[in-house]
Amino acid sequence: MKVLVCGGSGFIGSALSQGLRAAGHEVIRGVRRPETSSDISIDYGRDVTPAAWVDRLRGFDAVVNAVGIIVEQRTARFVDLHQRAPIALFNAAAQVGVRRIIQISALGANRGTTPYFITKFAADTALRALAIEWQILRPSLVYGDNGASAMMFRTVATLPILVVPALGEAAFQPVHIDDVVAAVVRAVAPESPARQEVDVVGATRVTYRAMLESYRRALGLRPTLCLTIPAPMMALAARCAALVPGAPLTPDTWSMLRAGSAGDDTALTHLLGRPPRGIEEFIPADAVPTLRAQALAGWCRPFLAAVLALTLLVLTIGFVVVR
Repeated sequence: MKVLVCGGSGFIGSALSQGLRAAGHEVIRGVRRPETSSDISIDYGRDVTPAAWVDRLRGFDAVVNAVGIIVEQRTARFVDLHQRAPIALFNAAAQVGVRRIIQISALGANRGTTPYFITKFAADTALRALAIEWQILRPSLVYGDNGASAMMFRTVATLPILVVPALGEAAFQPVHIDDVVAAVVRAVAPESPARQEVDVVGATRVTYRAMLESYRRALGLRPTLCLTIPAPMMALAARCAALVPGAPLTPDTWSMLRAGSAGDDTALTHLLGRPPRGIEEFIPADAVPTLRAQALAGWCRPFLAAVLALTLLVLTIGFVVVR
């Protein structure tokens, strides 16, 4: 099959492109800045009408929409990237005869109240109304060695003291990127029943603290003390951080974190033909030295730089006073 992967240069999109090629498909990546002959130019900030997509979609058997952002920026808005452009893409695909569309949505989109979830769900709803073979996959937190969120979690897990926000009973079921890829490879296959909505979650349901502790154990580090940040303090920090363009912590992402990210893995198990991986399987032993060093460097270097800067400041002040 000839498959267009929109968002093919992102963390999830790159893995999907590789996995689909390994499964024998001809894959074309839709990216803002084409790099190879297997790339075509797309811009979800501008391609918000079916007319912008029709000619580019001719000849494709399937389309995978893997474009997504977690926070808005001046040139990247939820309503464009999650809603208007995908809906235009879906309608154009139906118009030119694309057989199947795979929508990478988000776990909780059907019940979330933040702009991130609302726009994701609007695209899901529009796709369900089309006379086309669609599949809607809703991933939880996606773990991968090179994933930005996984790198952040591993870094936090290696701190001398675990710092966790007060999240009450919020539960999480992170899913490995390899299981996301396997799910898409299965979902795109013509023999796979169409019109499925699948929660793409891992086998292990954990609290945020337990998730960090699991990563810490997997990286070969001993248990440590835990410092819980009260919810009001986190809410204040989110409001302050939101003033910085592109900051990952905002009132909306704090709200999403408090809601957790867990679901039922029954549909995914059926799609894969096996259970998804549990969190204890995410970090293989042979990757531990590299990932641990990477995580430690994530906070050690800034910490040492801050200490050095403070030391130089004190020495400078002392020198001025002595003179």
